[in-house]
Amino acid sequence: MPFCQMGLRHALVRLPFSKIKVDNPFVMTAVTSAESNTVVKFIIDLSHSLGSSCTAEGVEEAETLAYLNHIGYDLAPGLLHSSAPGRR
Repeated sequence: MPFCQMGLRHALVRLPFSKIKVDNPFVMTAVTSAESNTVVKFIIDLSHSLGSSCTAEGVEEAETLAYLNHIGYDLAPGLLHSSAPGRR
């Protein structure tokens, strides 16, 4: 389904929001799945482009946390609860 047909195009432009969350199934497999990796990076880039912060939920592995730190997440609650330094 094209992005514009999902009704998100209008919502992203018109609705004021300050945070976007990445669901934990994508986060948990971001290091091992090319598809999840792409989704996570896209959502983080999209949130920053819109001036919002991004929360990556379900961080349970140090390798995942290191990857998220590398691509610029803002907050990653989970078993390895941490916040990216200098981001807000």
